Amino acid sequence: MSAQFGVHAWHWHVTQGLPTVLGLYCIPFVVAAWRALMSLRRSYINSSMGLFSGVFGVWTSEEALLAFALLTVALYIICMSLSPHKEFRFLLPCLPSMHWWLAKVVHASCQRKDSVHSNPIKKVRMSRGVLWLHVVVAVHVGGAVYLCTQHQAGTEHAFHSLHERIMQGVFSPSAVCSFSQDSSTSCGIASHDVSVWQTDENVNGDREVAIYVHLLAPCYSFPGLSFLAPLPPLTTVSLFSPTCSPEITSSELSESALFEQSPLNFWNSKTHSHSPGRERVNTSSPWPAPDVVMTFDGYLTGELVTALAERDLIEVGRFHHAHFKYDMDDPVSKRAVVTYFREGAVRS
Repeated sequence: MSAQFGVHAWHWHVTQGLPTVLGLYCIPFVVAAWRALMSLRRSYINSSMGLFSGVFGVWTSEEALLAFALLTVALYIICMSLSPHKEFRFLLPCLPSMHWWLAKVVHASCQRKDSVHSNPIKKVRMSRGVLWLHVVVAVHVGGAVYLCTQHQAGTEHAFHSLHERIMQGVFSPSAVCSFSQDSSTSCGIASHDVSVWQTDENVNGDREVAIYVHLLAPCYSFPGLSFLAPLPPLTTVSLFSPTCSPEITSSELSESALFEQSPLNFWNSKTHSHSPGRERVNTSSPWPAPDVVMTFDGYLTGELVTALAERDLIEVGRFHHAHFKYDMDDPVSKRAVVTYFREGAVRS
């Protein structure tokens, strides 16, 4: 079941997960883990009580406790690696134990057993340890600022730009929906793959402007409707995107997986625009004609660009998303988010 939400290689937690979660602390973590293993090995060799009795004698030392924590984390990672679906957050339960190791290594690098004032060389070594710690902290703080403000920020910037356009009233009232007393819409919008935001004024049978936004990207690639609030009166925004829900009753792939296999074929099937010579993808709940399309630059192949132009969609914005490839298993490079507006949906 979990494989329906994405599959990674068996070694992903070690080769990509841990380096990402630990950052520069990955190096001292490896050093601490190696020291713990060597300490456990020496304790077994030096023990004269036998293997079983020696184990219980080892647990009394702090080094053996570190080794025990290492084995616990290793066993946890091995068990999590058996699942085909892997995420960074799955490693978070290991962080307390790993930070314990890191604290021991950092503490040892910043001080010596002997008095630092008795030997100038030892004092210099302690200063180098403190300097190393300051450098690591500075790099992590700078990295946190970059990741929170620049990296993978294109989707949010694109939504903020769209919200500004909506508040400026650039969309013409060409596409409208009728609302009844119970605020139910007659636009024929499916509920499982679309999010709808409407203002409180959309009652009493009023007719309002409806803006349909197609998100041509895997599920959860873009933020939700909260980034488009508040809206002007009598304005509705509907988001359409591939879903991640696996097909429990059949062997079919999720919509997100179908999109990644063929973005153009998936979009044509959703909008009932079948290209000659192409097999139609079996997807449920069609999407209405879009007023806005957002996608990543990596999906803009020649055929998709042609399809966008044929539907009178023109590029109005390109927003930086990432300076480097952040998912090694994703064949598509996502360095920018591109926004298209339908020509007739925007006031001239």
